[in-house]
Amino acid sequence: MCKIGERIKKRRLQLGLSADDVAIAIGKNRATIYRYENEDISNIPISALEPLAKVLKTTPGYFMGWSSGENCKINNLSVNQSRIVKLFDLLTESQQENIIGRAEILAEQNEENQNQENIG
Repeated sequence: MCKIGERIKKRRLQLGLSADDVAIAIGKNRATIYRYENEDISNIPISALEPLAKVLKTTPGYFMGWSSGENCKINNLSVNQSRIVKLFDLLTESQQENIIGRAEILAEQNEENQNQENIG
């Protein structure tokens, strides 16, 4: 079972954020983020947990182990999948729709190629 600090670190790394990035976003210093991750600070105040969850695009419940769902699935992404998620989040909604459309076309082409290989 993941501890709060492990979940924080794992999520930060998945998003490609440094401890400095997170610290600046929530108004703390880098050492505090490392102390959260290493559980040197075991009782993270809710006043810090909520902004931390927002920056790490999850919920306080995820850190506490109260929820799983999509956020846990993200923990199992490959390096390339994590890169895609990070880049996708930087795009506008219109750009995201464009990428989804292109990915669907590529997936269909890949499936057609695999079907042709199985026939031939």
